[in-house]
Amino acid sequence: MKQELETKKSNLPQMSVFEDDARKGLGNLTQEDLALPFLKILGQLSPEVNKRDGKYVQGAEPGMIYNTVSENSLMERRVFKFYHASTN
Repeated sequence: MKQELETKKSNLPQMSVFEDDARKGLGNLTQEDLALPFLKILGQLSPEVNKRDGKYVQGAEPGMIYNTVSENSLMERRVFKFYHASTN
């Protein structure tokens, strides 16, 4: 009696997709690559706004949003809506 194998198609990723990255490791990562960005809303007393401060960023104004990782990315004012659903 001869048994035949049935092949099934799968939606799983092919292993060959990952073989290109095998044994590459994380050796070329720096601390800057792993830095977590924080978004600050600049205020009147923020060092990025004060022209006499060492952390001053040209063009920074109170109310702008500042990305601490890129250190030069000032965004326009935006409104964020936050919603919290109480579980009680």
